Amino acid sequence: MLFLAVLIAAIAVFFIQKRLFAASVDERIKYSICFSSFEVYEKTEFFMYETIVNDSISSLPDLKVTTTLDDGLKICYYDIVRSGHRDSYVDRKRSSLVSIFTMKPKLKIERRRRIYAEKRGIYSIDDVMMTVRDITGLYKNTFRYDLPVNSDNTVAVLPVPIELDRFFASTLWQNGSVSVVHSLLSDPLDIAGIREYTENDPLSKINWKATARTSRLMVNNEEHTEKKRFNIILNIQSREHEIPGKEPEALNYIELGIKICASLFDLIGPENSPVRFFTNAPHIPDYCDELPELEEAPTESRDFIGRGDTVNALRMLAELKNYITCEFSSVLDHAGDSDRGCGTNVIVSSYINDTMIAFAEKMRSKKVRTVFFLTSLVRSVSEIPPGIEVFYRLHTAPEGKGGDIS
Repeated sequence: MLFLAVLIAAIAVFFIQKRLFAASVDERIKYSICFSSFEVYEKTEFFMYETIVNDSISSLPDLKVTTTLDDGLKICYYDIVRSGHRDSYVDRKRSSLVSIFTMKPKLKIERRRRIYAEKRGIYSIDDVMMTVRDITGLYKNTFRYDLPVNSDNTVAVLPVPIELDRFFASTLWQNGSVSVVHSLLSDPLDIAGIREYTENDPLSKINWKATARTSRLMVNNEEHTEKKRFNIILNIQSREHEIPGKEPEALNYIELGIKICASLFDLIGPENSPVRFFTNAPHIPDYCDELPELEEAPTESRDFIGRGDTVNALRMLAELKNYITCEFSSVLDHAGDSDRGCGTNVIVSSYINDTMIAFAEKMRSKKVRTVFFLTSLVRSVSEIPPGIEVFYRLHTAPEGKGGDIS
């Protein structure tokens, strides 16, 4: 009889504590996440701080918290590998994190995790999964814990400018001349004199009359374009056949194109020249003077001027979505009709076709320079007309997930 009474009492206690445990477990836990920085660059590390509080008078013997990050963020693990008498640390990166806690009443625990910013974007953690077991291990409660999205648990990963001179050249190396990217900051229409030819000057800048007169190769010395305006025009279509309403197929080409745009903003910024951005991706309200009525209309940004405004341009690129809203030809028509007195159009695309060539010819008739950057080795035209500058991606340019170039 005594054994039976003890058994009945144990069963009664189990069900009572189970009911009390289930009714209050999600209410007595307080959990928060805070990033060490609200803004970082790609390929850098920062910290995530976890804080959990057991706000009750009873213990939590087994609490598991699972945090899943977006694709652009990775959690860094450093595994110790023993080899003889020496320990080495191996960097492992994962997209999910499992934390296990045993918490006394009114206990607060803080943990720090190292996070790797793999790809540009805006990232937030708005929920985690929690699993709580009672002291017997027989009862388990799994639930989602929602977190308010705010500046503490949101981070902007900015694209990193790359060395354009290292990975792009305006020739296929057939004639031995290379046009460096910094020539974007000179204007072929503003001639300030002549000088002797160097190996970094393109053949198109040679002044043949001066060459014949001096018996030496001479080139036009072009003025810097401090007061000229630039348009950066990004094509989100990675292939010519892609249609609006879908994501581009070759995201690595698009991500490389965004890095090029970041590099151009960084290059032009110190010159205090106004730069405006056009694309066929969704609008970004914080960086537009006014929003068009139709979502499928081309996106046009405000002017970015000076080094101090360059970081705002990078923030805009961090928010840019890989989604095609309209045909790229509509973007070219919109940029070409702009009356803001642009001096140079820089088109960033994974391909070049007859429509783009016609746009460049039309702009040249208006004394507007057009320069192309191609993120792939594909072109849909048999021959580029003389006078149109195209910077080709070199075979030596490294490529990885998301168009990684470093």
